[in-house]
Amino acid sequence: MTQGTAPSGASYTLSRIDAQDLGQEPTKAVCFEIATPAASAQGCAPVPDGNGLIDGQPQRPSFAVLGADRFFAAVAPKGVKAMQVRIAGEAKAAASRSLDAGPAGTLLLVTVAGRTVSSRDPSSSRDYEVRLLDANGGTVRTVAMSDPGV
Repeated sequence: MTQGTAPSGASYTLSRIDAQDLGQEPTKAVCFEIATPAASAQGCAPVPDGNGLIDGQPQRPSFAVLGADRFFAAVAPKGVKAMQVRIAGEAKAAASRSLDAGPAGTLLLVTVAGRTVSSRDPSSSRDYEVRLLDANGGTVRTVAMSDPGV
């Protein structure tokens, strides 16, 4: 799907994988692998319904922590053109890249810098505000997320 450079400076590749390989219905999820030189992760971004919901619940982006980089991915619901991720307590937000997800629509991908999460250092964990934005930059939905528990 795409290649890029994460905030840490590491290169990454985002490759689409067959949803069935991860036990998902291909019409209901866009599945992918994110690979950096040091680590990789596989995940799926569910395809939201016309109201931006997944099984009746508000959409939450897929989230992976690879070293010091965080990757947020979501299939854009109807009316959403972009996604921003802001680390709690910081003013600047990271903006999404838009990737063609075929019949599912557009996959929004945001990469954010951070520290490697460690159970020995609880301060390495961060909280995030994820905003789904319309074509005018207005907020359609806000989701609070955090690094995995330490």
